[in-house]
Amino acid sequence: MPFADRGRIRVAGRLEGADFNATLMPVRPAGHVLYLSGGLRAATGLSAGDSVVVDVQPEPAGQVTPPGDLALALHHEAGAAEQWRRLPAAERRELVRFAHARDRISTVPEG
Repeated sequence: MPFADRGRIRVAGRLEGADFNATLMPVRPAGHVLYLSGGLRAATGLSAGDSVVVDVQPEPAGQVTPPGDLALALHHEAGAAEQWRRLPAAERRELVRFAHARDRISTVPEG
């Protein structure tokens, strides 16, 4: 990866049509590894051990890219995009994690 020689690297990516934000983690002696969350795997129908092609781009420091459905909502709701930009990066990352977590939880009542 041409992003950096070492250290953690924040990236935005797309896997099987699902947008995600993640961190490439350094491994020794050289290189990085990308861990895909269970929520992302569930949203894409993938299982541990599946081979995939992942498109990633480095995110500049402080930038957090919302996933597709959240980005669409921010675009259509008056003033929402500006409020999103005003949030600290850590809060935006937490909201993105929350949005991905909902993919793991069934919101349809059983019965």
